[in-house]
Amino acid sequence: MSGDQRPLIPVNPKGLEEIAKALLERVEEKRGGKLGLDIPDSEKENYMILEGREHKGARKYEYGDLFVSLHRLGINPSIERIKYSLGFVVANTAQEQDGTHYIGNINWSEALKLNLRIGGKTLNLRQGIDFLADLKDGAESRKTLYYASGRVIPIRILESVYNEIVEVRDLYRAEWFDADFKVVNGVLHINYDHQLGAKGVLTPRFSEPLESYLGGQGVKVSLSEFNRQGLATKKNGRGEILYWKPLPDNNSVAGFYAISVRALLDCNGDPSGRGAGLGVRQVRKKN
Repeated sequence: MSGDQRPLIPVNPKGLEEIAKALLERVEEKRGGKLGLDIPDSEKENYMILEGREHKGARKYEYGDLFVSLHRLGINPSIERIKYSLGFVVANTAQEQDGTHYIGNINWSEALKLNLRIGGKTLNLRQGIDFLADLKDGAESRKTLYYASGRVIPIRILESVYNEIVEVRDLYRAEWFDADFKVVNGVLHINYDHQLGAKGVLTPRFSEPLESYLGGQGVKVSLSEFNRQGLATKKNGRGEILYWKPLPDNNSVAGFYAISVRALLDCNGDPSGRGAGLGVRQVRKKN
């Protein structure tokens, strides 16, 4: 052959697709899942704007506006791209009352990692309480809340989302929050706002001693009586939910579940727990 001509080597297109997929997954891993940070216009009415706010205590805690999914996370194109590199199985295993399917059978660390890998995050405990309180105020007190598109969310939608989370009825529904509890030098700490550290290890941005909070298990509380860390501070016999405090067992994480006998904010959940109806909600920063 003359010049730079070389013999053509047959290539398996399927093999090329797999290589491209693997390269994309490596890029996503290095970037902490930052591909796809923007919400497509077609999906903006699946997210609610949770307005940023400030909570005072021994220290101040504040966060900016967030886009919070109105549904628990289900299989989507972003997840399809990375699911083979996750190291655990993701599949839709349950559905919400309106028919929306979502991913269950994931433990606490898998839930947080899944959100991070696709460019999102998980509600921490304080943000989770604010989200529930806003939904309640929208559904019952007609507080105006907005989709990520900027349109007003109809009251019937707010009622549906709030009831999906807290309504006491037969079908078990649950979701994880980004909070775990560890003893440090003899003092119980809350860890939250986890990120993916070296080799995919979850590393909290914040680790703080617990501020004053309510003791007891199965105590009825109101969403308006929580401290800046998202822990209940006062009993309320007419409150909306039950509450279990964290334990100093180095094995407590936070989540919320509802079933036929109760709606419960559980701060001593088992991080290895799984269930078809136990999923996670996705959050994105409002740019």
